[in-house]
Amino acid sequence: MTANPWRDRAALICVMLVAAIGWYFSKQGIGYFQPFEFMGLRFGLAAVLLLFFMRNRDWSKPNFIAGLKLGGVFFTSMVFWISAVDSSDLAGLGLGGFIMTLGVILSPLVGRIFFKEPLHQHYGVSMLAALVGAFLMLGSYQSQSLYLFVVASTFLALYISMMTGISRRNDHFVITFVGFVLVSVCMTLLSFALEARNTTISLHGLGWLLLSGVIATALRFILQIRVQGRMSQSEASIIMNLESVFVAGLAITLFGAQYQWLQWTGAALIVTSAILIVFRPQKKSTSH
Repeated sequence: MTANPWRDRAALICVMLVAAIGWYFSKQGIGYFQPFEFMGLRFGLAAVLLLFFMRNRDWSKPNFIAGLKLGGVFFTSMVFWISAVDSSDLAGLGLGGFIMTLGVILSPLVGRIFFKEPLHQHYGVSMLAALVGAFLMLGSYQSQSLYLFVVASTFLALYISMMTGISRRNDHFVITFVGFVLVSVCMTLLSFALEARNTTISLHGLGWLLLSGVIATALRFILQIRVQGRMSQSEASIIMNLESVFVAGLAITLFGAQYQWLQWTGAALIVTSAILIVFRPQKKSTSH
């Protein structure tokens, strides 16, 4: 099929919108399930759906181990994320979308510390803008959930840094499937250890679970992995970073959430810092 940049961009924008709506699905879903229970079922359902795309995949030991490593980090991030979503009010949920953008911003620094990846020359400016933005957002809205989002975004930064190297040499479907299974199993075990069991099953709850597992997890991944490989990393990243804008937009339009001007200033700084990172100047390569 002939490459069509505008078609790919439109498809990835749809992925980004699905990701943003997934926040709403999860917030509604945990009203009927315990948070860890919901995540265990969500990722378990997504893993089952991914089985239909696992034919003729590379199930070698390196791919399996890589999936376990990524899944472990992703699980940790999701523990803090779903805890933050559970304890957030509507305004906090919208701001949480911007806080999670810090994961993208912090990932180059994490890559430098743990994986010796080089930092580009403008990273200090981006990092400063992000920290000031986070300070403005957190300082004007005191909520435990936002600090949970900060921890979740830190582990997300580690996940992104690991994925950068691992995805270059491993089967994307295999490592994601293994990661989904690990997240599902660990969330389920955590739920049995810490949460009370629900004795009734709600059709509304099952509906939100299906929307989260099928659309916001499995479908999102299938679309994203097909489209993102045909786009430059910086272009794909900046489109996906718009997720935070739409999460806040949903909180405003659907629930009437309101933010102070300091919070909007902080959010703008975080988005700006992400733009500076993904559109960083590229050094010209020389041929030998």
